[in-house]
Amino acid sequence: MMRCPWCGSPVMLRGDWWECGYCGDSGALPRSFPEQHVTCAISPVGQIDLFESWDNLKNALSILVPNQDAALQLLLGKVMLYEISVGFRQRAVSFEMQSVRVLEQFLKDTPKLCAENSADILLSNVQNGIVFAQEAELSAETCGTFWTLLISHLTQEQFYNREADGLSEFLSELASVYAYFSTNAREQAGAARKRGEILREAFDRHWQEKILLHPDVMRAKMLLAQGEFPANEDICRDILVAGFPEEVEDYTPEILEYLGWDEILEEVLERDTPKGIRMWRTLPDAAKLPLAANREAAEKLLLNWDVLSADAPSTAEAFISSLEEECFAKQIFQNDFAKGLQYNLLRICREYHRLDLEQHCRDLMQASSYTDPAESQN
Repeated sequence: MMRCPWCGSPVMLRGDWWECGYCGDSGALPRSFPEQHVTCAISPVGQIDLFESWDNLKNALSILVPNQDAALQLLLGKVMLYEISVGFRQRAVSFEMQSVRVLEQFLKDTPKLCAENSADILLSNVQNGIVFAQEAELSAETCGTFWTLLISHLTQEQFYNREADGLSEFLSELASVYAYFSTNAREQAGAARKRGEILREAFDRHWQEKILLHPDVMRAKMLLAQGEFPANEDICRDILVAGFPEEVEDYTPEILEYLGWDEILEEVLERDTPKGIRMWRTLPDAAKLPLAANREAAEKLLLNWDVLSADAPSTAEAFISSLEEECFAKQIFQNDFAKGLQYNLLRICREYHRLDLEQHCRDLMQASSYTDPAESQN
């Protein structure tokens, strides 16, 4: 029997051309290939080494989670068996006895795959229905306990870099196992690709939901305190989401990923200015270091909000009340990097006859080299 030189699976023969139904490789037949072998090379079922697949899954998981989480290791066998059982359910014809024998041998020789059940029980259960769905199902709607635990180990950096070492290999191996038990040799490569795409899309959806709706706020605050703003991330949004989850509950993760923290906050300021200011102030508070010492942080956090241009007494009163707190007033007026914001706040103080507060804010400005735009025009 001729086997594929790339993946080792039996090949299909078409005249003087061979084609692998598993990996898609193909080529011309060797001229010395005996004719009697040609008629025996066509196999109704592709080949798979479940022992190798099991090792590949364990290796990929160890790369994904280097600290070797014991709970994940215990659930891994159930994930593999779940994919096999789903594959059996997808089959349009009755089970191929060859695939059943392959699975039976694998179960008998791998007692640690799922220690609470014997090989005979596992084989029967897999043939008769979906097994371990609670632990292993992964779809747009459902995230089994294995996947939830796996996602909890992945980091913000891995999400925003759009790849986690070992993830593609892990999902690809599961898809290949599924494909072997779900269809015939000719269609296995296509079935594996389609299953892999389904798994990856579902995984990314649940990973996105975890990262965006349940961010690592301690990490975000640490980075902000250090004046670091990682590329492709929005640590300010993470802090706001963690502190005020009710303000983003109407956003889907897909929408939230493309909303900046300032867009979220601008909407709150327009609707509920006092709450918007409380949310805004959590960011300079988290920054800890004086914003006058960090131009990038000051320019990012001390924005000249559009709502300040609205002629709304309630909005003005909310900002004036906040400026009466010395710490907040110093963060705004004792730096050179918030000129537009400073100008608008001074204007509001004048318009609402808080000349004492305006003068105090101007006194704070004397500690910096900043010049009031109104004064510079005189």
